[in-house]
Amino acid sequence: MIVLLTDFGLKDPFVAVMKGVIATISPSAAILDLTHDISPQDVSEASFILKGSYLYFPKGTIFVVVVDPGVGTKRKIIYVETENYRFLSPDNGILTSLFPEEKPVKIIEVKNSKYFLKPVSFTFHGRDIFAPAAAYLNQGVAPEEMGPSLAPESLADSPLPFPHQDPQGNWHGEIVYIDRFGNLTTNLNGCCVDSGENAEIIFKNEVLKGLRQAYANSDSPSGPFAILNSFHSIEIAVNQGSAQKILHAKKGEEVILRCPTSFS
Repeated sequence: MIVLLTDFGLKDPFVAVMKGVIATISPSAAILDLTHDISPQDVSEASFILKGSYLYFPKGTIFVVVVDPGVGTKRKIIYVETENYRFLSPDNGILTSLFPEEKPVKIIEVKNSKYFLKPVSFTFHGRDIFAPAAAYLNQGVAPEEMGPSLAPESLADSPLPFPHQDPQGNWHGEIVYIDRFGNLTTNLNGCCVDSGENAEIIFKNEVLKGLRQAYANSDSPSGPFAILNSFHSIEIAVNQGSAQKILHAKKGEEVILRCPTSFS
């Protein structure tokens, strides 16, 4: 199985062309779309979506990630293999974010032009490098044929922000993803979830007490509340409404988590 993750959208032919290249080289490949609606050039969003999704696919799946602000430059294209999965991505930190959970057993720089389309466009490596490389790997070409090995420490750092704790015990995080419903996913992973309703989530002028178990369990039909979402992250939501619109929220804005032990 080959799974595609890009910021290409569906207005243009780019995604279909990549699938055409894969199908030409590897006709039996099953091709799935994770999403093509990553915000343009947003490597942190791509990293977050991949990190929260890959585990739900069969072992051996090849994930092809083309969110590539550095396309056409000297940035590397890398193949990473773990015990269970395979990944192709620009070396911009997207795959580095997975390493705490998925230890790499093989990292290859993809540079053998034998496995590229000719000529290689400076602006569409998804078609000319990523798609054919994935197809050849799916056909059984050894990763080592694609190029030389790389050390993990040579790769770009993860673009995902990490929460930090202040001297008072509060956790400071930020909004890292906003879905189509307007729900605000944070990088706070519920370190106070065991505290149940006593935790407080602070965003702008809102103080949200406790974590709801379901969207329909909100105290107010139009007010924001906090919930632990399917990414196992604390999320700010509005039942049948958009927290993004109501709170005028943007990615990168600070969210604070106060646990009972940090209350004055």
